[in-house]
Amino acid sequence: MSDYNRDKVFDNLDPILARAAETEKIPVLIMARRPQDLDLLEQAVGPLEVKYRYTVVPAMAASVTKSQVEALAKESACKHIEYDAEVRIAMDGANRWFGAAQARADFGVSGDRDGSAGYSRDDVVVAVIDTGIDANHVDLAGGKVIAWNDWVGGRTTPYDDNGHGTHVAGIVAGTGAGNPNFVGVAPGAALIGLKVLNGAGSGSLSNVAAAVDWAVANKDQHNIKIISMNQAQVLPTTS
Repeated sequence: MSDYNRDKVFDNLDPILARAAETEKIPVLIMARRPQDLDLLEQAVGPLEVKYRYTVVPAMAASVTKSQVEALAKESACKHIEYDAEVRIAMDGANRWFGAAQARADFGVSGDRDGSAGYSRDDVVVAVIDTGIDANHVDLAGGKVIAWNDWVGGRTTPYDDNGHGTHVAGIVAGTGAGNPNFVGVAPGAALIGLKVLNGAGSGSLSNVAAAVDWAVANKDQHNIKIISMNQAQVLPTTS
């Protein structure tokens, strides 16, 4: 994202503001300079419809009017404001081989760190932020998905109504049980499924940020070493 004129309003938000009605609520991400500044910003511009307050960075996702954006930009406590744009999966390049088999052969890469047949936080743990994970897939079964969170449907059991997240999870840690020619990069690794994209493969930037925030905030509890956000695109706004 960019802010070429340095007015603290990111360029992806400018065309949205230009055509918005005065009372229209616009989904945005607001970055403050310090965590305590978020309260100051709310007090300065009036009540906000807050969707998320993030814990790792001083930011929040909220719905605001055009005048509130203008007021926020004038506040010294505000670092920047950007449009909560739609994000969508892209499959380009997902099936290209990139030397994983050679890495396993040369360096013993597996993701299994505790030597057991199961999966736990003692293995390499990868958080997959995507359309979800089908934990019953033959290459991902056996308890490989050790934690789960769903910002789309709020479901407590891992699922994937699109398939992209499962595909990515297979690239990361598939065991090759279904086809030994398609073993993942680290078949002994454990996975955490963080669903932010719906069955059509789209979602919001704020949900993606919430998943990253969750992964960082819970990295010690689950021993998360890696976050995967494979092939996500932020869709451009149109003027």
